[in-house]
Amino acid sequence: MLSSNSWRALSDELYKRFSSGAGVIFFEMGKSYGSELGTSLFRRAEEARAKAVPYDFSYLVTKAGWGKVSRDGELEHGSHLSIVVTHCVFCEGDSNLEHHCPFLKGACFGIASAMYRREYDVSAKCSLNKKGEHICKFELNGK
Repeated sequence: MLSSNSWRALSDELYKRFSSGAGVIFFEMGKSYGSELGTSLFRRAEEARAKAVPYDFSYLVTKAGWGKVSRDGELEHGSHLSIVVTHCVFCEGDSNLEHHCPFLKGACFGIASAMYRREYDVSAKCSLNKKGEHICKFELNGK
């Protein structure tokens, strides 16, 4: 487990060494992690014949300390998903909002792809709200 300061140091070093390539590395890391998590959540939902999987994801992300998650969109079939993370641990302390939180972007992509068995176009926008809190919004549109 990495603290937010350790994550920031790792991120800074990768961006320093690999420039924009660091974003690709983080995205692929998140995608792989998310895919495993999404597959596990999908299996649990199939076994329970429940549709509570999006709630499980929100709960897990919040418990992991990644931030407070809200989600919206077409949750039953996953054709369009909107995920908002407030207090995003991956962006905290990062003055460069151009990085657009590629790890969490990849994790959202991986989880949604595994859970809904489809590919997505995914976009991310990170910003600061009036309170200075990092807000990351991910839009996933099914192909």
